[in-house]
Amino acid sequence: MIAMMTLSAIDADPIGGFEMKIEDEVLEILRHLPDEKKADVLRFAERVEAKVERDQLPRAVSDQAAAALAWIDDHGTEYVGQWVAMEGDHLVAHGVDARLVAERARSLGVRVPFMHHVDEKKAGAVWGAWL
Repeated sequence: MIAMMTLSAIDADPIGGFEMKIEDEVLEILRHLPDEKKADVLRFAERVEAKVERDQLPRAVSDQAAAALAWIDDHGTEYVGQWVAMEGDHLVAHGVDARLVAERARSLGVRVPFMHHVDEKKAGAVWGAWL
């Protein structure tokens, strides 16, 4: 059955109202599978989804950190001697007490704020971490 299905129907005639999506073809194939095979396909799909999420997380974290560090590099001199809590390139909270700054960021809905202490000697060189 799978070999007989093709993807030629995708976007075949969007103006005439016939536009079969890949998802529709997959569902059609699944309808003809025995229940135990459907369960196998579902487990496989869940593993693929979990892997995709895991693979995307480091990139997302890296992008957030890069955005935060770029913002701090541009604006850090305005906050010398303070802790800044960032979410991407958005300043969420700042102050001299790291614990209070992190608590304030969390109270504003940031689950894991990116924290950085702006040091006068290193205002142009930045480092940071999540708390």
